[in-house]
Amino acid sequence: MAVGIESLTALKALRVSGHQLPRLLVMFDHGQEWIARLIADILGYTCRFVDEESAMGSLGEVAVIGVEGCNVRDVKGLDRVVLATHCIDEGERDGKLIQACDYEFLYSQNDPATSRKELVRFLGFTLGQAEPHDEISRKQRSTMLSLALPDVRRALPDLDIVSIGADAIELRVDLLRDTTGDGQYDFIPSLEFVGEQVMLLRQRTDLPLVFTIRPTNGNGRFPTDNPELCYSYLRKAIQWGCEYIETELSMPEVIRRKLAAEKGNTKIISSWYDLSGPFVSSSSVAERLFRLGAVYGDVVKMVAGTKTQDENHELESFRSMMQRNYPQALFCGVNVGAVGQSSRAMNSVLTPITHPLLKGNAAPGEMSAAQINSTLYATSHLPALDIYASSDERHHTANFYTQCLNELSLPYTLHTTSPANLSASLSRPNFGGCTITPSLSVKQTPCLPILSAAASSIGKVDAITVRSTSSAPALLADNLAHRAIIGTLTSAFVPSAYTSRSAIVLANNESSAAEALYALGILGVATIYTIGFEATSGIKNVMTKRIGGLEELSRIEEPVVVITALPARQAKCIAPVLTLLAEVGVKGTTRDDRARGVLLNLEGKGTSEAAEIAEHLGWKTFDAVDVQCRFVAETLRQVCGVRVPIEVVQRMGGCVIA
Repeated sequence: MAVGIESLTALKALRVSGHQLPRLLVMFDHGQEWIARLIADILGYTCRFVDEESAMGSLGEVAVIGVEGCNVRDVKGLDRVVLATHCIDEGERDGKLIQACDYEFLYSQNDPATSRKELVRFLGFTLGQAEPHDEISRKQRSTMLSLALPDVRRALPDLDIVSIGADAIELRVDLLRDTTGDGQYDFIPSLEFVGEQVMLLRQRTDLPLVFTIRPTNGNGRFPTDNPELCYSYLRKAIQWGCEYIETELSMPEVIRRKLAAEKGNTKIISSWYDLSGPFVSSSSVAERLFRLGAVYGDVVKMVAGTKTQDENHELESFRSMMQRNYPQALFCGVNVGAVGQSSRAMNSVLTPITHPLLKGNAAPGEMSAAQINSTLYATSHLPALDIYASSDERHHTANFYTQCLNELSLPYTLHTTSPANLSASLSRPNFGGCTITPSLSVKQTPCLPILSAAASSIGKVDAITVRSTSSAPALLADNLAHRAIIGTLTSAFVPSAYTSRSAIVLANNESSAAEALYALGILGVATIYTIGFEATSGIKNVMTKRIGGLEELSRIEEPVVVITALPARQAKCIAPVLTLLAEVGVKGTTRDDRARGVLLNLEGKGTSEAAEIAEHLGWKTFDAVDVQCRFVAETLRQVCGVRVPIEVVQRMGGCVIA
């Protein structure tokens, strides 16, 4: 069977590190040059603009080239990744030209600030620097929130709340309704409408998107006898940077193979649905279907109808056999209907979930995360655990942790404790983890369990987690503050923007800057200039040099980031550094010609003279509140296994700093 669009080239699966030029061509709408500049800025470069495609030949070593879309006739054969951008508030564009591009980014002129956040995620994923599937595959249990809605706008006001505990969001494209002015709608939503729906979700969540088109034989609405239509939508999802697409085993093999070849960094969920009867997992047919799904699928999904609990037991036997015989393949297997709910609770990979605030379920018997946890606890598959919070009054977040645990009906009890009682807490039989604020010195706390690489290098512990092993649960003393710093820095730029660049760190001693130094090392910063202290412990593959006076700053490479760990009373020491960098940076350049940077104040909050100077430079600024919110979110993820949107932490007071 021939696919009607065989001429399209495969999308490029990229793995761009900081040592490589991204070699990106950005096409933009008329008057939208700013989006090309923003893309280059997020990558850590400046954008070179050309008037026509023929002028690109002499710019081989330029990282980002920008060109107005109307000046481009053909992008086939270019040795660059082609990213088409489109403002949905503008007019039509050349659809055939866009189809030939590697990726497409949709945005709204009304919200350029949100566009940066979306682009950081989009570029990080398409460049292969963010790999959400790896994190999901490592989790003992993962879920995806199913949006079975005619228009996602209905879910947007509550999306932060309803997505607490979810690891991904499934967009049921076949259930969308592209309504016209008279209230009528096409049975199949237009690509323009679907693209806008994806854009709206991206503006409100950074969770991975699962792009699902279900045909009529899978209880969906897309025509089973028109696989080319499904192909065109799924390929568009890859262009839009969706982390997952779901392909049906009922689709022709040639189309499934073509999507696998073109998927870029997108992962494929290979699914099989048969709601007509029970799933006979003991038959050879079931294993054959699983093997077929695993050929092109990163996740194999099998869904069947059920009438008895025995059929759920059959599925669990099949699940165990597949995990034993094919450990490299992730398996999502559920039975639909009220009787099949126990299979949803037992499933451990991207279990579809709903929420009481969402009206309508994507499938019969779908459960919320809280219902699944309650079921697991009632059947002794989820133990009751004691979580401990060792914190002082300044960083008291215990109430917020409790709110999140209760929201998901997790059988965890939060206890506040003191560092003096830590040893006794660790020996409790139901110990489930501990968050420690402020952090404890490794040298001065002999009761700590095995140290993580981060805790050992930094010399401080701010969390103790429980890790499952083949023999028995093991405790790990970890440092999560450095992850919060990395998360803050990479919310403004992709990770490779920091690699091989220089940084400045201000502090009174090495200990107060230890997390920042380690985070910069993880990001691949080549040189760290220190002010106020000397880094003596050493950071792998990083050169450190102490700056003795401001005059030395004029002779160093312009840094990509300045981090200060100075206390608030010394905040006035930061401004002269930024002032000098501003004077050095403007020599012979304009603001648009210079790559931007980040100012991160680990001790201060709110506006300051230094922050105003940094913003005048075009830099992004962050303070202690930003880092603390990410620390709370990271603690919930690592200690409690709960993913909470950073926006929820910020809005609900998850971090309190005096």
